[in-house]
Amino acid sequence: MKKLLLIALLSITAALLGACAPDILPLTEEAAADDNILEIKERMFIQQCSDIMINPELYLEKTIRLEGIYDIIIEDEEVYQCIYRRGPGCCPGVDSEYGFICYYDGEKPNENDWVRATGTIILEKYENGRQQVILNLSKLEVLDERGQETVDN
Repeated sequence: MKKLLLIALLSITAALLGACAPDILPLTEEAAADDNILEIKERMFIQQCSDIMINPELYLEKTIRLEGIYDIIIEDEEVYQCIYRRGPGCCPGVDSEYGFICYYDGEKPNENDWVRATGTIILEKYENGRQQVILNLSKLEVLDERGQETVDN
């Protein structure tokens, strides 16, 4: 549960500390061809993920595409999939992780594979009033070439 909460909390904390993302612009030709795809790249990874976590209602109709490390988290007998990148932590030598918990029904990559994920933002609401931002994947591709695993903004 700690790693799962850490991913969500650190994304929110970064945005609250003034790291609000500017307008997210499509960055690839494929994304530019479809105004409904927002591609998150290295340059603004933390800020864009944080903005989505804080303002998910603004992104519910958008398709999000990002690359990152695929991981499985098992907590309290629940299995969670996530895609993240490492970022600066609270203390020297302590990295944080920024990204999304994901739903995906297709063939699962191996843990630590570098993936390109495409999906839409959904909100999972709980009885206690809490909500969780989830990236509901329609496509998950394993890439041979790894991108920048650690980002700083």
